[in-house]
Formats: sequence, C-alpha cells, structure tokens
Amino acid sequence: MDFILLFILLICLYQIKFTKDSDYMEKEKTTSIKGIFVLLIFLSHIAQYATFNGKIDSIYIIIKKHLDQLIVTMFLFYSGYGIMESIKRKGIDYIKGLPKKRILKVLFEFDVAVVIFFILGTILGERFGKLQILLSLVGWDSLGNSNWFIFAILIIYICTYLSFMVFNKKYIGGAILITIFSVGYIYVMKHFKQFYWFNTILCYPLGIWFSLYRDQIDNIFKKYKITYWLSLIALIVVYNRLFYYRYMIRVYVIYAMIFSTIVIFFTMKITINNKILNWLGKYTFEIYMLQRISMIIFKQVGLNKSPYIFLVLTFISTLGISMLFKEFVILIENQIPKAIQKIKRD
Repeated sequence: MDFILLFILLICLYQIKFTKDSDYMEKEKTTSIKGIFVLLIFLSHIAQYATFNGKIDSIYIIIKKHLDQLIVTMFLFYSGYGIMESIKRKGIDYIKGLPKKRILKVLFEFDVAVVIFFILGTILGERFGKLQILLSLVGWDSLGNSNWFIFAILIIYICTYLSFMVFNKKYIGGAILITIFSVGYIYVMKHFKQFYWFNTILCYPLGIWFSLYRDQIDNIFKKYKITYWLSLIALIVVYNRLFYYRYMIRVYVIYAMIFSTIVIFFTMKITINNKILNWLGKYTFEIYMLQRISMIIFKQVGLNKSPYIFLVLTFISTLGISMLFKEFVILIENQIPKAIQKIKRD
C-alpha cells in the first residue's frame, strides 16, 4: 500500500503549481481534490477485504489511522459550499428544485446501485429480508453496499431545502437553521448508529458558511498576508492537539471541520489540478457506490489472498463499472420524462 500512496502522491504532483489567484474554489479544482480523496476512500475500503503486508505498508497504516473519517470531509464541505453558491446565484427557483434535482436524483442513482447489489448478493447465495431491502433503499441498511454517506447527504439535502424554503434570501437565517439541523442529526443518530455515521456532518454547514463569508476572508488575507499564515499555523496546532482526543464525539466534529479548513487553506496557495484527478472526481459517486462489487466478487474467488493483484484488478474493474453505470443511469434518466409524457397522453 505504501507504493500505492507513492503513486497517488505522484499523481497529485503532476501539474501542481503555486498560485496567487482567487479561483481555488472553481469546480474543476475542487473536483480534482475530490479525486484525491476518492482514491483514499478506495484504499480504506479495500483494506476491509484483503490483508496487506504490515512491513511494506507501515506508512499507509499510520496515515489510514490518522485520517480515518477525515477522507470524506471535503465531499461534505464542497457540497455545502456548492449548494450555497447555487442558491445565491439562482435564488428561490434553485431551492424549489432541490427535491427533484438533488434529493430524488441522488436517491434514484443510489437505488439503482442497491438493486445491483441485491442481484449480486442473490447470485452469491445471500438472503435478504423485506425490511432490510426497504431500509437499504434509503441508506439506513445495506445489502453489501456502502450506505451511510448517502443516507447522511440525503438527510442534509432535505434539511437544506426546508431551511432555505423558510428563510429564502435571508441566507444567514438559512445557514443557522441548517447548522441546527446538522447538530440535531448528530444527537439523534448517536442513539442508533456508529460514530462514523455522523462525526463529519458539520463539514457541510461549514461549507455553507464559507460560501457566505469567503469574499471577506479572501480580502482579509490579501490585505493582511500575515493573517493567512498565522491562521494556518493556529489551525495546524489545534488540529494536532485535538488528534489525541478525537475519540470523543464533541472533539471529533471540531477536528473534522478544522481538517477541511486546513485543506482549503492549502488550496489557496497550491493548485492540485490535472486531468487524472479531475476525471476521478467526476466519478466520485460511482466509485464510492460500486467499488465493493469488484471487492466482493474477487474475494469470493480467492483473489484477496494476493492483495496487490486484488487491489489492481479491483481498481481497474471499478473504473470500468463506474463508467458503464454512469452511462446506464443517464440513459434511464433520459427515458423517464418520455415515459411520463407517454403516460399522460394515454
């Protein structure tokens, strides 16, 4: 795994450059950052199916233990930021369109993936109860697929819709309410699910707040350059201090927000953006949802006994499945309006 980390590092260094521009939150650049973290998620998941050599994987083991759930923080942060930017540009029309364009779209694509896992599990001899299947369709349970992140993002999208339908153009009020909802999500979920289901969720409203105050933050850093470096140093010091107390819920939620902020600070000065990472970032959902298909199949035939062959074959096949899945879903989504129109005419 250490060799794989080196390979990821080399990809990150490809076309890397220092920048003084203020376009670090452009979609193309944030997509590349997501490409890095989807690779780390893949490595984290594959370690659940194959045992790697501790001697030559020692660096990865340390990094994996250190990062833990932090590898999902940027997806939440960028999602919150992106939605808030869209709300500012498009207003009430975008808010009203959230159920269809965001919530139902994510749920539909997720359910298509769940059906695939149901078919795979059935072929492999798994038996699923009706309640398990129904709960899996909303992400509360699983049929072998990854689910907690999708459940969390669906809930947070619903809360975003409700918050800004209430406050509309009163963005501060909407941001406050979505923050309250997020904290409420933590307190409710801790009674039902494991720690990782909710310990990073506050990175989403953090992205919303960053969108609202980004201009002021950028102006302060431009006018008083020393404030950037002092802020970054302070964040790193606090982050390192909190590392030792991260097993506490109240600490970890802050720890996760500080990590995502540190990443944003680095992207202000360093641009990591290339075609490889950008491509991977565009397939984040598909890679996240479908990677376990290859892992399950290849483990079933015993390839996980050769962990590095298992890793390479799983990764290549996951990319192939992801591309096919995306095209398949687009095809279905394009046919749905036609089918609805046909039903109306009939």
